Amino acid sequence: MFEIEKEDGKKVTIIADTHTHTNTLGSDGKYPPIEQVMYAYRKAKEAFYEKYPNGDFDKDCEVHWEITDHNTIAGYDELKRVKLPENLKLHCGVEIECYDKERDMIYDVTVHNVDPMQFRNTKIGAHYQQEVADKKFDLEDESAEMQYEAFKNIGLELPILLDEDVRYRKTGIRANDTAHDEMFDILFSDESNPTETEKKAKEYLLANGYNPERGRSTYYRKFICNPESPFYLDQTKGRWDLKEMAYWTLKENPEAIICLSHPGVYSVPIEQFIEEKFAIINKVVEQLEREGIEARNRIGIEVAHRSMTLDDTEVALKYARDNNLIYTSESDFHDPNAGGQKPFTVNLGKNEITNDMIDNRWLETNVLQNYLTKE
Repeated sequence: MFEIEKEDGKKVTIIADTHTHTNTLGSDGKYPPIEQVMYAYRKAKEAFYEKYPNGDFDKDCEVHWEITDHNTIAGYDELKRVKLPENLKLHCGVEIECYDKERDMIYDVTVHNVDPMQFRNTKIGAHYQQEVADKKFDLEDESAEMQYEAFKNIGLELPILLDEDVRYRKTGIRANDTAHDEMFDILFSDESNPTETEKKAKEYLLANGYNPERGRSTYYRKFICNPESPFYLDQTKGRWDLKEMAYWTLKENPEAIICLSHPGVYSVPIEQFIEEKFAIINKVVEQLEREGIEARNRIGIEVAHRSMTLDDTEVALKYARDNNLIYTSESDFHDPNAGGQKPFTVNLGKNEITNDMIDNRWLETNVLQNYLTKE
């Protein structure tokens, strides 16, 4: 939460979050788009009045919220013709999964400031919808069965993973979220009373990097995305490498901004990860400049995230400022019941997103009021 001064001299409180997810199929949030947006709006209102009990939320506060579903912008279709509160500024983005072939690793890049009517017809928009988002049903079925066998092999039976009624195609909930929550209740909740066999499963998870405080996130990163783990799921099909992704995004979407997502959550040290990825991005920018396309001022980095430490944020923010990158910060909100996922916060929900965590250039990107009122 922070204040800015408008051109007319009026001071406005800003509450912002640049990266969130809905339950649009292909993505993995809890709420449908309009329900998610209004949930966030209510939370912003509560936060505003907690800080300014005598303030006027409608007049003195702007809520900036961006949906960045995984590999799809289909959620924006559900928001058409919805009348939003005037002080809610909805931005359009998408989170694209890239493939690092050398490390056999999936990582994310958020794309901000896209036109939902145009993006779906660009090379990257069409490819990721058809080859990734639309094929998530089959991938999630594979994921459920793989995790069932992996847990069984370490001594934990999770028959819920074989239940068709709780599969992604019925519920929109990822298999790894279902698996994690069931596992957590059995092994780590206050009411848990694991058997001796289950205790061995618990010991295995902890020994291999599971952090109960970070819950789903650490399970996904340390097990599902880890090629060395028996829980590993190959999610590489259809994912472009960063060079291809950045080139076509910046080339075909002239207003788009690409930001390296949450660089502190991967298995690579944050400084190394940032340097490696921006070496690739900068080469793409140089290529586009030779083609007469301006891209230098349309690249950036997410500097704060619910699973990044304050030290991580300091490293990322310094890199952004030293290199004149656009920087954003985000809760990566999916589900209010998952650990640390509070809108407009970072660092496991312990810190508000403040003005030193968001570049004004993101705040000035297009909002969707005009799109949402089109017939």
